[in-house]
Amino acid sequence: MSVSIMGVVGAGKSTLCNYLTEESGIVLFPEPVETNPYLTKFYEEPSSYAFQMQCFLLLQRFKQMQEAENHTMYLMDMGLWGNDIFAKLMWTNLDITDTDYETYLDLSATLKSLVKPPKLTVYLHCRPEVSVGRVLKRGRPAELNASNKYWYDLYREYENWYQNYDAGAKLMIDVSDIDIVNNMKERQEVMDEIYATYDLIAN
Repeated sequence: MSVSIMGVVGAGKSTLCNYLTEESGIVLFPEPVETNPYLTKFYEEPSSYAFQMQCFLLLQRFKQMQEAENHTMYLMDMGLWGNDIFAKLMWTNLDITDTDYETYLDLSATLKSLVKPPKLTVYLHCRPEVSVGRVLKRGRPAELNASNKYWYDLYREYENWYQNYDAGAKLMIDVSDIDIVNNMKERQEVMDEIYATYDLIAN
């Protein structure tokens, strides 16, 4: 079983990954948030740190994919293929120059050619007004520095990315009105849908 869980900030991606890991024993590769030396600086000065941060995250996620290939079952919290979402947004917002973006795309394509994508990519669709509310509620200092426009633009890029993703099977689940954190029944329904979909594509 090889699955990547995608979703805007606040969709419940990391929470779902943790529950899937607990239930199935699958090896989890978390987002490299705690080890990201650029995150706080990026939210304070996007144009100064966007390119460096995306290259750092791209490399970390590539290393995760290399390690994942040593396991028969693994779960990616976002993963290598999703990194392009943020890079494109930063380029669109002029935080990454055209030249740097071309360099990033070349590096991304090269690294992705060296590893296999997960068999299933799950996109947790979440309306932007809901995800923004969740971001504000959890109150991470770095995230609170970002504008509402940033989160709405990020939602748009996720939607575009999902529509164009063709590296493997994909599944969209709308979690806008689902409480993965506190509602055990709704959380289990989401997990069961992922298991069922994976069984279909694996057989």
